[in-house]
Formats: sequence, C-alpha cells, structure tokens
Amino acid sequence: MSEWYQEASDAIREDMIALSDSLFSHPELGYEEFASSEDHAAMLRKYGFTVEKPYLGLETGYRATYDSGKPAHEASAPEMGINALDAGNVSYVCPTIHPYFPIGTDPSVANHTREFAACTQTDFAKDNMMTAAQAMALAGYRVITEPETLKKIRDEFEAMPK
Repeated sequence: MSEWYQEASDAIREDMIALSDSLFSHPELGYEEFASSEDHAAMLRKYGFTVEKPYLGLETGYRATYDSGKPAHEASAPEMGINALDAGNVSYVCPTIHPYFPIGTDPSVANHTREFAACTQTDFAKDNMMTAAQAMALAGYRVITEPETLKKIRDEFEAMPK
C-alpha cells in the first residue's frame, strides 16, 4: 500500500467509525433517513464537498460535488421515478461499485435486522469496513490517475443495455 494511500485512509478512519456508530445508534426507516442523510452530508462537507440538500424534491436526498463541479455522488435517480440511495438505482445512471464485505461471523444473520445492526458495532465489522473503504479508495485513485481505466469503465457502462 502506498504511503499516500495509507495516510489518506488513516486520516478518515475515525470519522468513518464515528459515522458507522451514529448510523447504528439512530436507526431510521426507508425514506425517513433524516439524521443519517445529514450525517453523510456533514462528513462530505468536512472533506471539502459542496452539498446540495434537499435534492430533487427529496428531503433526505443530496448531491455532493467536489472541485470540478461535476457530480461526485447523487442520492437519487429521478429519471426512473425513484429517489433512493440504493446502488441498484444509481447504477442505471452512472457506473457504480456496490461492495459487499463480512460484518459478522454467523451466516444465519439476515440483512436489515436488529441482529445485523448489532454486528456492525463489532471490531470485526469495523476492520472489514476499513478494508473495503481502502479498496474503494484505491479503485477511485486508479480511476483518477489512470485515464485508460476510466475509459474502460465508461466504455463498459455505455455498452450495457439500458
């Protein structure tokens, strides 16, 4: 791992853990994620993003831009009639990575349950979250620094049936 990458990862580690803790401590229903959407927006602002919130008529939606003014993340897919944070919805609009990583050691624990939420607070889950976040940061770094990688991603996305 490069020194730059390790420094960047270490710099946000505590904030990522705090965000995870906050999300766990304040569970919200779908389309009622008022506190969690504000927590996400606050972190994006902290790291220099401009956040437009609410976005596209959705109180919990937001749009974050950084430096270039180009969208960095939109929590909405209005052309589909959907305002959601779901990666499946976003993937119709732009290339998307939706990583999965283990947060518990018991495979019988189902997603979106209280048991699942409890697993997110373990050191095992937090360590795996950081590994996944580092992998995503490295992927983002490659997209930014390797024009041929970005071209491959765009070409593949454009070739997908709509």
